[in-house]
Amino acid sequence: MKTKQLTVLGLVLILLFIGTGSLWATGNQSRGGTPELVWAFATWGTTPPDTSKVEAAINSYVEGKIGARVKLLPIGIGDWSQRLNLMLASPSEPLDIFFISGLYQQALSRGQLIPLDDLLASNGRDLVRAVGETYLQAGRRNGVQYGIPSIRDMASGLGFLIRQDYVDKYNLNVGAINRVEDITPILATIKRNEPNFYPMSMNVGFEVTRSLIYDPLSDNFGVLMGNSNTVTNLFESAEYRQRLELYRSWYLAGYISPDDAASNETAVSVMRAGRAAAQFTANKPGIVTENELSTGRKLAFADITNAVLTTGGVQGVMWGIANNSRNPEKAMDLLNLLFSDPVLINLINYGIEGEHYVRKPDGTIGFPAGTDPSNARYNLSMDWQLGNSYLALPWEGKPADLERQMRAFNDRAVVSPAYGFEFDNSRFLTQIAALTAVADQYRSSLESGSVDLSILDEFNTRLYAAGLSAVMAEKQRQFDTWRSSRR
Repeated sequence: MKTKQLTVLGLVLILLFIGTGSLWATGNQSRGGTPELVWAFATWGTTPPDTSKVEAAINSYVEGKIGARVKLLPIGIGDWSQRLNLMLASPSEPLDIFFISGLYQQALSRGQLIPLDDLLASNGRDLVRAVGETYLQAGRRNGVQYGIPSIRDMASGLGFLIRQDYVDKYNLNVGAINRVEDITPILATIKRNEPNFYPMSMNVGFEVTRSLIYDPLSDNFGVLMGNSNTVTNLFESAEYRQRLELYRSWYLAGYISPDDAASNETAVSVMRAGRAAAQFTANKPGIVTENELSTGRKLAFADITNAVLTTGGVQGVMWGIANNSRNPEKAMDLLNLLFSDPVLINLINYGIEGEHYVRKPDGTIGFPAGTDPSNARYNLSMDWQLGNSYLALPWEGKPADLERQMRAFNDRAVVSPAYGFEFDNSRFLTQIAALTAVADQYRSSLESGSVDLSILDEFNTRLYAAGLSAVMAEKQRQFDTWRSSRR
């Protein structure tokens, strides 16, 4: 009997040893004793063919810098939220640093982001100097740092892009566009000449939030319109209704595809595939060249709205360390490089010099001979996402002094009266979840113009039933307290 008990005990110890070894290998993701960090970021479409080659080049560089290797995890931006939500919800899933994007509030409420203050003090000093206090405050909740804003166009405004071949073909006057409404004659001309073509591709939600001057106060459930200090319901505002009326008229005229409301495909992808002639975009310096690289098309541009600096706008492009990370110190080392090291920035964004890009005499870079966006094996063209965009070499077509222009763009933005305010929704998670579910059901259809505006009243009725009034009242209370503390 004792022998049998010892045998069973031995088997248990072996199983425990195997299990522990397996967990250790998974958790640290080490290779020959060197920690491996999973680095998740978004791409415009499919994974670039030479990603593994670029990963190898990055590892040759960063291993000597921080004593760790990286595993690149590029994810198409249309699938981003779903994939990251699944990874963050599974603690055993390897994930270290990731592009937070629209997941910030949700990840915070679920405890999926680790506090960064101690790590910044010990391993992230270069990062802190590069980002600066003004923008770092947007990534704090109750004084604790959870997100690191990418250095890029911190302010948000709306621009309009249209393929240059359509401009030339139909002699379109893009210079006459000063408001969203001015786009209508452009779309009408294209539709009249190509009745089976949908000229406008919509990133549903993007157009409305950037074309109206307001502060979303984290989640759009209670906002500040214009320079007001009073929290109101965006979805009941005259400005929101007018924008929906315009998009509804575009939809009925056949300017917007019926697929836009339900599609996860980005406007960039649709234009690249030749299924649209126009799209909305940000209005930052260098945006035309950035989109020409992404779409493979020559583009014309119109600037539509002033840029606005809001806490939510800065939070829209941030980096964090996942609660899944088994080596937060090394993860912070990697983030520190991402915000301070031009070699890493240009590797991750453009690939290997001489193979994926070459330097030009004017200080810009471009594709090697025989390469263009249609056959490039690596060119993310997403420097706005990837840490410190000021360290990225300017692509040909962008101004050589892009950093200076971007700083000026941020400096002249209209600053929201609530910049720096962060709504603490911890007591309203149930209501926020219910409001989000309602918004997800209605906004895509309304903002793509695919349903009649009679649905708008139903949308608002359901928002109030889900607890909007209570959330707005708490936002107003917190905002007033915040304002008083700053006087």
